[in-house]
Amino acid sequence: MSLIEKQNNTLKEVQCLLKDIESELHFRSPHSSKLIDIRDMLEWLEGGRLVGYFEALYGEGKGIRSALDASKSGDIWESPIECILNQPESTAQIMLKLTEFHGEELIYEPLICEAGKPFYFILSKPRCQEAVAAFVILFCHYLRYMEVLNWDDIRPDNVDVLIGDKLIYSLAMCRESTVSGAIVMNEADWHISIALDDILEHSDKPHVGVMYDEIQIDIDENYEPPINPLIHNAIQLELDNDNPLFFFETETEYVFFGS
Repeated sequence: MSLIEKQNNTLKEVQCLLKDIESELHFRSPHSSKLIDIRDMLEWLEGGRLVGYFEALYGEGKGIRSALDASKSGDIWESPIECILNQPESTAQIMLKLTEFHGEELIYEPLICEAGKPFYFILSKPRCQEAVAAFVILFCHYLRYMEVLNWDDIRPDNVDVLIGDKLIYSLAMCRESTVSGAIVMNEADWHISIALDDILEHSDKPHVGVMYDEIQIDIDENYEPPINPLIHNAIQLELDNDNPLFFFETETEYVFFGS
């Protein structure tokens, strides 16, 4: 058997395995975002057409730049950790004024939900014009939400230590990649729709609802988060065994999303 025949047989086996996984996953977890990835991969393997997630990664003119290119560019959309390391004084000043320059928090609180607890941290562009500053502010919202960083503990005498031990350390644990706006919206829409269904079903239970800056707001099945859908730039931050995090820029705001 030639090498090409072996490769073709292996691809057929992979396709069969993916179809089995798709069927089992659909039965066990019909809302799983992994189903979309599997179906995109099957369409790629069977028809040779890049779609969805794979189009965003490997399509013409797209893709992830190398870490070397990112470090050279100094672009927040390529490597936020490099930008922060290159601007230690600015980062320190931002963290010392978090209570003044803070963003808004929109948090979904379902009862028990496969989608977790989706959250948006939002900073309007009139309040912040710089992407690096917006990233630092919104990532610090995330660290506070995860109880990693207590804003009340930030002082001039320890801010540099906290930047290294909390901000940079947490970022260094993540894999960074640039992604398309479509990937961000697909991921966010899935988590939000599942969480919203659960919230509406259990609206009579305590601590269930949608919180905007710690105040529960009235919602119905048509509720949409107040986020501009036109995304200009986006990065994805991934941790093993966790849902991805996204920092992105729209026409009117900077946003940090996760679940």
